[in-house]
Amino acid sequence: MFTARTFTINGQQYDVAIEDGETLLDVLRDRLHLTGTKKGCDSGDCGACTVLIDGEPLNSCLLLASTVEDRSITTIEGLARNGELTPLQKSFVAEGGLQCGYCTPGMVLSATALLERNPDPSTDEIKDALAGNLCRCTGYTGILRAVERCKNYLEGGQCAKPRGVEPSGVGASIPRIDAADKVTGRALYTADISLPYMVHGKILGSPIAHGLVKRIDVSKAKALPGVLAVLTGADVTDTKHGVSPARYDEDVLAKDKVRHIGDPVAAVAAVDEKTAERALKLIEVEYERLPVLTDAMEAIKEGAPLIHEKYKSNICTTVDFNFGDVETAFKESHYVREETFVGNNVFQSPLEPHASISTWSHDGNLTLYTSTQVPPYVQYMMAHLLHIPLGKIRVIRPAVGGGFGTNGGGVCAHARHMRQLWRSTTALAAVARGRRPLPMVIWLPGSRWTRLLSVIILVNQNFDRSSHLDSSGQVEETDSHGRSSPGTQVGKAYRNHRRDRDRDPRGVGLDVVAS
Repeated sequence: MFTARTFTINGQQYDVAIEDGETLLDVLRDRLHLTGTKKGCDSGDCGACTVLIDGEPLNSCLLLASTVEDRSITTIEGLARNGELTPLQKSFVAEGGLQCGYCTPGMVLSATALLERNPDPSTDEIKDALAGNLCRCTGYTGILRAVERCKNYLEGGQCAKPRGVEPSGVGASIPRIDAADKVTGRALYTADISLPYMVHGKILGSPIAHGLVKRIDVSKAKALPGVLAVLTGADVTDTKHGVSPARYDEDVLAKDKVRHIGDPVAAVAAVDEKTAERALKLIEVEYERLPVLTDAMEAIKEGAPLIHEKYKSNICTTVDFNFGDVETAFKESHYVREETFVGNNVFQSPLEPHASISTWSHDGNLTLYTSTQVPPYVQYMMAHLLHIPLGKIRVIRPAVGGGFGTNGGGVCAHARHMRQLWRSTTALAAVARGRRPLPMVIWLPGSRWTRLLSVIILVNQNFDRSSHLDSSGQVEETDSHGRSSPGTQVGKAYRNHRRDRDRDPRGVGLDVVAS
């Protein structure tokens, strides 16, 4: 049910028809296209959606739109006036208080509210005011500096950097070319883009870590009004993909088996995001659970259950690099020290949610918008999966809300696998609809935690390390044997021999075993 509401946003009144239960974040982004307010965690944790309500910073993803009709709402688009940045925005630009920029609008608004209350805050007061805004790029140093030095950018203020001849050349500090767009909310990320007649997609992930897919019933989802297409493993290509040709063992959608929590099982295309979400809940999947492996060394033992049946002992690839006589170099060492190290769980977790937009032209050309660090790799892999020439695929990279490898091509297998899935199912669903070509955006469903489970990189890491010292106490040789377990697709083992080759080139070696 829709209700007409009037909102005061950035000093202007807007009449908007909203649905019951709709959040202020959705109204700002989807109804009014004020996309400077970012959707990150969607659960009030990251602060990317921060707006000012009567001057106070609040998370718009937690506010029902119906509760703020009589309040004054300020978004990042409302700070700069007549093209003139505020002193705080200027400080963020000049002091390097931003990087990917996804957290920047919320960070600037929270800091704006602080400076309105306290024009000269201490470092601890700044940290306290920004505690609800997470940044995954900068390490916060530049952000703190930008707030502390804001007074230097006031009318008549003296900038903290020396005036006169502007520095140039190597070592000169210059503003990012995209800084102004990021502090004003003008920078567009993939999920900020809205094309005419765009439809929406969602992906159903496996709730179990390892199992057989016994039955999938999508009849109820297909019957839901507004659903345009439902895809399962039977509807998509049998072509495998992966980090490299030697590791092409991943399906676009699961065929008969799931191998990690969040492993994609089905995809839905619908007229809007909410309809796609409802359709996912109507898909019935029956699983037969299989043993779960979470330790790499257990996975490569004889008799361990196979994750991929074609890989003996769960090892898909062995790569050996050996230089010199490593064992002899070890024997000549004066002292040997052996230790075992266990690393923490690792996931890069950029704030930008995973999204991809694709549109087919009438002559069969595919245009893909996606937040990748390696557009050529995406182009190649899409051509590989869809069996079309490279020249018929165009990849457009909007602003990227954090990378750290998880947005790279082939660097982090699981994150890249999910990215590739969204890109390919977006394109395939457009074909499956059997309609005229329409743009489509596809999202990974569920909470931030669901997304983390779906693209987890390293569950644990273990390293056995032997250091060999000469009589003077210098490290002469290192022998490392490591293994990492990415989700349930476990079974990575590394053996690394390293020597100071400038001292003695006899022993350098690296053995890598991965699955």
